[in-house]
Amino acid sequence: MNETEGVLSPEYVAGLLDATGRVQFNIHSQPDNRFTVRPSLRIRTYESTARRDVLGMFLDSQSYDSTRFVDGDYSISYFLLDQHSELQQLEEYLAGHSAQLANELAFVTSLFDNQFGGQLLTAEDVYQLLITRDELRHGWRPRGRNHTTPQDFSDEYDIRPSRVDSLPLPDGRCRSGYSEKWFAGLFDGICRYRASIAQTDEVRIGYTMYPIARMHLTGVSKQLVDYALDYCESTGIDYGSSSTRHDFQVYFTAHQNVRKIIETLLPHSIVLRQHSELMLESILPRFEEGVHTTKTGFYELLCDCLYVGDRTGGPFRKREYNPSYFEEIWSDEFSLQENRDEDTKTKQRTDPFPREDFDPVQVEPELYKDIGRYQTVLDRVRRDREVVNELKRLYDHKCQVCGTTLLRNDGTRYSEVHHIVPLGEPHSGPDKKSNMLVLCPNHHTDFDNGVVSVSPESLELEHTHTSALSDRQLAVDSDHHISTESLRYHNEKIVGKQ
Repeated sequence: MNETEGVLSPEYVAGLLDATGRVQFNIHSQPDNRFTVRPSLRIRTYESTARRDVLGMFLDSQSYDSTRFVDGDYSISYFLLDQHSELQQLEEYLAGHSAQLANELAFVTSLFDNQFGGQLLTAEDVYQLLITRDELRHGWRPRGRNHTTPQDFSDEYDIRPSRVDSLPLPDGRCRSGYSEKWFAGLFDGICRYRASIAQTDEVRIGYTMYPIARMHLTGVSKQLVDYALDYCESTGIDYGSSSTRHDFQVYFTAHQNVRKIIETLLPHSIVLRQHSELMLESILPRFEEGVHTTKTGFYELLCDCLYVGDRTGGPFRKREYNPSYFEEIWSDEFSLQENRDEDTKTKQRTDPFPREDFDPVQVEPELYKDIGRYQTVLDRVRRDREVVNELKRLYDHKCQVCGTTLLRNDGTRYSEVHHIVPLGEPHSGPDKKSNMLVLCPNHHTDFDNGVVSVSPESLELEHTHTSALSDRQLAVDSDHHISTESLRYHNEKIVGKQ
């Protein structure tokens, strides 16, 4: 057994992958209305750095050489496995532990291989695969215009659905009941901490707030829903459920129930461990003390809940009751706006770790010596946040390339800082403002990928794939000296421009 397996048990990993992994089928057109189909496994990170790192650690430990990490920034980020041998290896690993993904992988390595794999398929063959696929995934469909539905396919190729039946699905070697470690993996995969707010006349400030730990997973097997609900019942903790046959949706509400479920699962938790500890040590005690019954306490607690929520699953969708809303309605009574700066006391209190993100797990450091087998261009090294924040404030969060200013859901400005000469090996760039640029996420990625160059002499911009930056210069504040040596290094080593 390797060191990683000692930390990430198969039961925990199975729960985590049941929550984050889905098999997909990529259809490729060939001449004469023939098609080929290639299956792949996408493992979503749900906009969580901690989730990404733990999943990457597991995949690295399995020596999956072809694994790639696809970072969509504002889109969807996921790990991708598409080699048959690796999908088969993962199916063997999950056998007896998984309640969902094992079935999907069994379909790929048995029925799909025998019926569709490595063959030129007719339109009716593909239609049969699509309707069988939808049964396999219990109606779940990924978002996006590139997803092919059976209806769209039958319309395009003039197929009569009544003439084509779905195929019987094979039984994967799934688990026969719940375990606490499996549920902890499921919890770490899909749980999101947030605050629920309602207007009321029952409290003096006119609003009440309570914490929620919410789990939601759609298009899953009935056995996964049953096992997860059975576990919730076994804990004796009060919970709410909107689950249906193929949709698991559970929420733990009120501080006492959120505390109980966190304390129960914490010994097995890895992805959410530090976020859960912050809930236990900082956020829930303030709910218990009634801090949120005053306007200042309410506002600060809301900001902290959003801070944790963003790191367990990405920014919330637009909500009416956000910090900007309360800044506006309570602005005459006390100043809240200054608390919105990134280095406020509130931020310092909720972020006890002197880095940009949480460490992903509490395990022995040697486990991380060799992480990185999966491919990603987004290997951004931790840096001194005060220098970064100072530079962002200098430019008022405006991108130095395009001048764009982005807003988060709560109304705060958002920008990213790029190191012209990357930090860490093999570049070892300096962590100084002269080696930094303030950019929007799109142009940050462009710089990382080496498709934008900057003239050290004139600061003129050039993009490899578009003329949109022609005749445009990098915007530079008079208080920001940019190293010409760093720009030359970027052009020569990152862009490859002599």
